Formats: sequence, structure tokens, C-alpha cells
Amino acid sequence: MLQPTSNEVAIEEIHAQFRKNKQIMRDFERDFPSSLTAGPGCTGGHDTVTVLDRTDAITRGISVLLHDHKAGPQVIASVLLQTKVYLNGAANETVWVKRCKFLLCLPLSLYLRSDQPPVPDKDFNFTGIAQRWVRNRIKCFNRKNTHLWYSWFQLKRCALPCSEDFVDEVYNDHFKSLSSDDVRNDEAIDAAFNNPTFEWVLKKVRKELNFVENSVDRRPSISACYDATRAQGGQFASLKRAILRELYGEDVCSYNYMSFTTELRNGGVLSYLWI
Repeated sequence: MLQPTSNEVAIEEIHAQFRKNKQIMRDFERDFPSSLTAGPGCTGGHDTVTVLDRTDAITRGISVLLHDHKAGPQVIASVLLQTKVYLNGAANETVWVKRCKFLLCLPLSLYLRSDQPPVPDKDFNFTGIAQRWVRNRIKCFNRKNTHLWYSWFQLKRCALPCSEDFVDEVYNDHFKSLSSDDVRNDEAIDAAFNNPTFEWVLKKVRKELNFVENSVDRRPSISACYDATRAQGGQFASLKRAILRELYGEDVCSYNYMSFTTELRNGGVLSYLWI
């Protein structure tokens, strides 16, 4: 009986591995069909988008990305399974969003050797074959891995829209943050401006910011704004009109907008000390 050659043995091993990989993917599609087969915008037949629906949308994007980067089927199945378990464990939409942000930001921060994002209610790390694959792709800094982890970060685009209640809650929290009193004092501000690192950064960006050293004056723009067209003097006219109203009352607000523009074109400069 003829013995198979080394090439025939190698080919048969490749075919066997291929059949094994196909079976792994079929098993995963059977257990988690929406991760690989559901189309965009699928909500699982529910009138209200659930945490499970949101996870399905993210894992569809992860699946496409990992296939594009030639990850093996075992790796893809492990990554998707661990991602599902982590995200589906969120108690509500707010917790889910925090976990999802952490999941998408963490690899890129590790890849760039940057500060890690704040940990939500529960930490997350890949394990097993997924951990080994992710760790190897994070260690080596090159064009391919940069594309991978930046694309991973952009998987937020695969997420389903947040509910109106969640958006309202975020806006309210943001409004409270912006309208709260500034706890910093003059000493803290002076210390920040005298910080050597801040001065170094300021020198780097001063030219781009059109910042004049040792001066607090600038020439306001005459481009159109909400309160004044360009022909009426634009931002400069609107700002000066607001200042005059504050200083002298409504009677001076009839001052012609064009005279503002003329003054500006003749070299007029509005100092921040006016404000």
C-alpha cells in the first residue's frame, strides 16, 4: 500500500483544520444567530430596544472587523461570546452604555500606552484564546494594528440609538455640570498658567491660535452670526452692541451696525477688558 507523501499529509491537515473552523462558526451562528446574521437596525422583534438588542448591534460590528483582520474562527467566537456575556449583564441602558464605552476604549488606550478609561460597575478583560490574540495585537505598534484598534474604537457607530430618556438624563447632567459654581480660585488658576508644561504647550499652539504674546487684545470677526449678518458687521457688531446695551441701556442700541464695521476696518480693536 502506498504511503501518502508529505505534501498530501499537509494538504489533508489543512482541509481538516478548515472543516473544523467551519464547524466552529456554524455552532456559534446556531447559538448566537443575531451576532452574525441579523441586519442593521434589527431589534429582535421588540417594540422597545433592549440591552440584548444593543449588544447584538455591537457584536455584529465586532464580527465584521475581526473577519476583516483575518482572526481565526475560534478567536472570533471567543471574543463575541465574552463580549455578549459582559454587555448583556448590564442592569439597564445607562450601565450598558458605560460598559460599552469601556470595552471599546480600553484596547486603544493600552495600544497607545495611554491612561485607561474609568472602570464602570464591573471590570472587563478577555481570557483564553481571545486574550492571547488581543494581547499580541496590542504589543506590536504598526499600521495594521493601528487600523485594527482605531476601527475597534469606532465600533460605537454600530450601536443602536439611545433612548430619549437616556438622552434627556445626559443633557440634564451636563447642564448641571456647566451651571455649577467654579470651585477653582485665583491661586489655582495662576498655578496652572505658571506650570512649565502648560507654557511649553502654549508656545506650540500660540501661532495656530493667533495668540499675541503679552496682549489681551484681539480683532473680532466680522463674519455673519445669529444676531447680525456680515453686511451688518457680523460677530463684532453683535458683541459691541451687547456691550453698549449693558453699559448705557437700550437707547444706544440704535447705533448703526455699519459704523461698527467701518471702525473695525479702520483698525479698531476690541479689548477683552471691555467685557
